[in-house]
Amino acid sequence: HVGYLGYEVRHVTERLLAEQEHGKVKSRLGPLGNQKDIRASANADKSNPKVPTAAFVFSDKTFVYDHATQVWYLVGVVDNSDENNAEASTLDVMEWIQSTSRRMTTWRAGQHNGIGKSFGASGKQTQTRTSGSIAFTPNRSRRTYNQNFDDCLDYIRQGESYELCLTNQLEAKVPGSSPFNLYKILRRHNPAPFSAFFDWNGSSSGTRQTSTGSSVSICCSSPERFISVSPVAKTGGPISDCDESPTLNFQVEAKPIKGTAARVLPSNSQHLLAAGVDLDHLDRERASELQSSTKNRAENLMIVDLLRNDLSRVCDVGSVHVSKLMDIESYATVHQMVSTIRGTLSVGVDDLPSNSNARTSTIDVLMACFPGGSMTGAPKVRTMELLDNMEEGVARGPYSGALGYVSLNGAIDMNKVIRTAILTPSHEDDGSRAKEWQVSIGAGGAITALSESDDEYEEMILKARAVIKAVQTWSEDSVDED
Repeated sequence: HVGYLGYEVRHVTERLLAEQEHGKVKSRLGPLGNQKDIRASANADKSNPKVPTAAFVFSDKTFVYDHATQVWYLVGVVDNSDENNAEASTLDVMEWIQSTSRRMTTWRAGQHNGIGKSFGASGKQTQTRTSGSIAFTPNRSRRTYNQNFDDCLDYIRQGESYELCLTNQLEAKVPGSSPFNLYKILRRHNPAPFSAFFDWNGSSSGTRQTSTGSSVSICCSSPERFISVSPVAKTGGPISDCDESPTLNFQVEAKPIKGTAARVLPSNSQHLLAAGVDLDHLDRERASELQSSTKNRAENLMIVDLLRNDLSRVCDVGSVHVSKLMDIESYATVHQMVSTIRGTLSVGVDDLPSNSNARTSTIDVLMACFPGGSMTGAPKVRTMELLDNMEEGVARGPYSGALGYVSLNGAIDMNKVIRTAILTPSHEDDGSRAKEWQVSIGAGGAITALSESDDEYEEMILKARAVIKAVQTWSEDSVDED
């Protein structure tokens, strides 16, 4: 299954966790009075009706490309639930693999790798006719953000939370072509290890998965892994076909990001470059400053502690550990502080996601950890209640959620949906014919007792900048095509 869990799935996971701990989820009055926490219920309809809370496609025939080895794989699922049809299902899959393999041999190099007019083969941007700058409007104004920021500090001082990931949505109506063209441009502007494109109900392809009115495309350049669950042999190596143990071991990994700094690059430091300043040296200093930042280290440590707690709900006792703490990873436009938390999960072979009667499965990892703590703050449940009020009950949608796959063998790999443009058709027409799109870009940052309002707002804009630039290029390119 390939798809996404929107942030609002938290209402399901929150309830299940409360039941697991023999408690109840109930609304409480905010410490600032005036029933702040229950205001969100009046705003429960503030979501885009074209965007499902969650959406998955069962992918029974799949192309898989390994970028490291540059090898293609064709993966087909055989339905052996009915012995009478198992042979026919196997023959159907084998026929698809053979016929598709033959077609693939006729592909020309680069035939399916075009990225639109805005970039040449080298990946460098060429000149395009400008149609004017696109004005993205924050869902909440700067004044409201400042008030939200002050509320966060009040909540922290009163002991309600010690870190709140306050977010906002930047929105605009944008003329553009296929959302997939935007995704290809975004990959050039902001390459990231957990990038993904997901099209639901024909926003890009014209193919509808359901007859509902939902239609959305997700163009994601995420640097952050939410959760991966990988089968391993008991010796620690990859699982093999001959492992007939009734219990399978899985390695669970989370890689939360907390701490962001803009890179020093020629594109944003022309005046320094002209003065003969060593930009590489300044860039390394910027990464070093992030590494030693008391505030960012505190943010990161809080979320590491939260993830350790989440994974301990489902992983084997004593197996949860931090393999990397506050490591600096550098991407095209930013440096990030990343930690890696791992644990081991033992699951019976009869309890894989493919078995509807499973008592426990790797899905429990998602249930225990969703939504990711780096997009909520800590403690998680109470902080989400506070954030829902400050964000005026507006649904985050796919942003802050997770996108990836859940395999029949128990494997899971899902990213954190950040650095992402969410597109829906502006009008009621079919998404495949849309010429104007409602584009939403979520961005935010963690507020702690050491935070400064101006710094946090600038960090929020920094995180959205690369996506906004890609949208601008995409729209300009579409105007040229017309």
